[in-house]
This record gives sequence, C-alpha cells and structure tokens, in this order.
Amino acid sequence: MDSNHRHELEENDLQAFLANFGEWWQKHGNKTLTAILLVLVVILGFRLIRWQRAAALEAAWSDLETHQTPSGLVEVANRHGNRTVQLLARLQAADTLLREVVTPRSATVTEGQEPDTGTDLTPEQKLDVAAREYEAVRSSRHAPPIFRFNASLGLASVMEQRGQWDEARKIYEGLLTEAKGFDAITAQAQGRLAMLDVLPRPVTIAPDPTPTPTPSATESDLLKDLLPDVGGPSLLDPSAFPPGNDTPLETPVPSAPQPGNDAPTNQPADQPAEPSAGQ
Repeated sequence: MDSNHRHELEENDLQAFLANFGEWWQKHGNKTLTAILLVLVVILGFRLIRWQRAAALEAAWSDLETHQTPSGLVEVANRHGNRTVQLLARLQAADTLLREVVTPRSATVTEGQEPDTGTDLTPEQKLDVAAREYEAVRSSRHAPPIFRFNASLGLASVMEQRGQWDEARKIYEGLLTEAKGFDAITAQAQGRLAMLDVLPRPVTIAPDPTPTPTPSATESDLLKDLLPDVGGPSLLDPSAFPPGNDTPLETPVPSAPQPGNDAPTNQPADQPAEPSAGQ
C-alpha cells in the first residue's frame, strides 16, 4: 500500500468522524455544553467561597484585636462564625469582667486611657455575664481542651467571688481529673484548693484599744512650766509649808526705833553735849 492510498484512507476516516460528530453534537451537544459550564461554575464558586472565608476570617481576627471591651468582645463572638474567634472572644470578655470585679477600675485605668464605658454594670451583674460566657465555652463541643480548662478556672474564680466555696471546690477537683497532662492547669487547681481551706474562715479583727484620757493642764501646771527651777521646795506646792501660814514667804517688817542711848542725835559729832540741868 503506497502513501497515496494511505492518505486517501485517512481523509475518509476524518470525513466519517466529522460527519458522525455532527450528528452526535446535534443529539448531545447541549448536554455536554451544560456540563462543561457547570464544572466551570463549581470551580469558580469553590474559589469564591474560599476567598470569602479567608476574608471573613481576617475580618474576625481584626475585630478581635480591635475590640478590647467586654461588650465589644461579646458582640464579636455573636457576629462572626469562626469558632476559634468566638471562643477566644468569650474567654477574653469573661476574664475582663472578672478582673474588673477583683481589681477596681481606678487601679486598672492608666494615665491617658479612657475608662470602659461599655461595662457600667454592678459587680454582681459582671459576675453573671462572666459566668455565662465561661459556661458557653465549657459546654462547646468544638472548644479545644485548653479553652475548656481555662473557662473552668475562670468559672471557679467567679464562684469564689460569690462566696460559693463548695461549687468552686467541685470545679477544681474536677480539673485535677480532667486536665491530666496539662501541668499548668492542675497546678493552679491544686493551689486554689489549698487556698479554699483558708478563705472561707472569717477573719477576727481585734478592737481598737481604748485611748487613755489625758488630764487637762491646770493653771499650776502652766506656771510650773513657765517658772525656772531654782531648787528647793516649789513655791506652788502647798505641802512644802506648815499649816497656818497662808503665805509661802514672810517678808520681815523693820521695827520703829526706840529711845535710848543708841538713838541717833541731830547734833554734830564735834560739838560737846549740853550739860544737864543738875550740873
């Protein structure tokens, strides 16, 4: 068989295929085109969904970093569908509320920082919200163990703040069994259990000592402070003098001169005395 004959056979086969393909396309062309379009739509849709998920995840993490107030974190948990972001937002919101109860707001707000206006709640209300968020994390089937254990520690702290010591003890004892292999969690639970043996005891405070009344200063005391100390009995001490003397000291009064030889004369010393009448 020469080359010309083979070429003619190939042309006949091609013509036969084209003729058969035309007939086949008329019968199945629309279905085939529809299937191809569906495959393209699925591929594009899958890529679009992946892009949307990536964008939503990025937005969720961005919101989690931006919102630091308890109310904002709870809103992030309710708005986004990513489970990890939801759990972290609830844990951070509960931790912040519990910290505000334990530490006064004035001690947590630094200079130049605006106080959180989204948590204007009473301490009991803050504990209620914190307990609710901790319970949501503990009961989540999709929460990793470390998230659930931290939520349990936080919930036990809420019980301590409420004075519910037995409930807190049950949670800590449960962690010792559930959190085996998590040394940090079990160490915290053991430490808190040891503290529970001391915290419920009432603290007895001794009463303040009764101050001894200080006698008021008298006039004599003031004079003693003003007069110098010259030794001997004090002039202001009545016991230093015998009874009957109304005055502490008697100033001697000079007596009047008596007539006699010792009486002074008005005559000068160089003149002789006048003779008496009998001489």
